[in-house]
Amino acid sequence: GLFYKFGKGEKLVLQGFCDSDYNSDPDNRVSTTGYVFKLGGRTITWNCMKQKSTALSTTEAEYMALCEAAKESVWLIRFLEELQFKQNTVTIFEDNKGAIALSKNPVNHKRNKHIDVRYHYTRKLVEDGLIEIKYLRTDQMIADLLTKPVSKKQFETLIDPLCGTWTPKIEETD
Repeated sequence: GLFYKFGKGEKLVLQGFCDSDYNSDPDNRVSTTGYVFKLGGRTITWNCMKQKSTALSTTEAEYMALCEAAKESVWLIRFLEELQFKQNTVTIFEDNKGAIALSKNPVNHKRNKHIDVRYHYTRKLVEDGLIEIKYLRTDQMIADLLTKPVSKKQFETLIDPLCGTWTPKIEETD
């Protein structure tokens, strides 16, 4: 098992990091989803998997990955509540502004009407205030390590934040 020691009075904030590698499988063109969750800046769970359907755009692939991360966040919120660690709104960081806009905007646009209703679960969680989606630059996206090959420099930049205590530097954007 994993053992985590938190300091007395330390605020245990749950944060997620989500990414997708668009159409990465050369055989069936499905994308790869990756997400990481940190509690108090420490990695507690992560996942990497092939998506169940083929995305038609990078935004759609990222939105599908975001849905998987959102489902994991709901499970973690409920689990932490059982342990008496109540979470307020959980932030999930995403590096695709189109997927972020899609998660916040309840209006269906012509270009994404085909997206399966199941992926709009994320939008409902945002509307309910259970999660919020924030932009994080790709060069800080620790979930990149789970979805695609990265350069040695990028690996060295991201491995310490993934394994150690780390909080991202957030730039406010629309």
